[in-house]
Amino acid sequence: MNLEELKKYLVFNKELIKMADQKFEVQGNFKNGYDYQPFKKVVSATNEKQATEKTLMIIGSKHRLKRNYIKIDGTRLIDGE
Repeated sequence: MNLEELKKYLVFNKELIKMADQKFEVQGNFKNGYDYQPFKKVVSATNEKQATEKTLMIIGSKHRLKRNYIKIDGTRLIDGE
């Protein structure tokens, strides 16, 4: 590996690290008994889809719910962090 290839490799890996550091706020509702409980969760992920999946995993595991009892209303990127 020459110097130019090494520089490209390091720049590429630096971009991957930046992508992993993004924080997303996910809002929605989950079924709690007969009602739906609102929630707002901040997770770190590489994109919105992974943030949604991570939130479904966390809430489902914590409250013992299947995914069809969790409704995601929106996902947004948090700036400045």
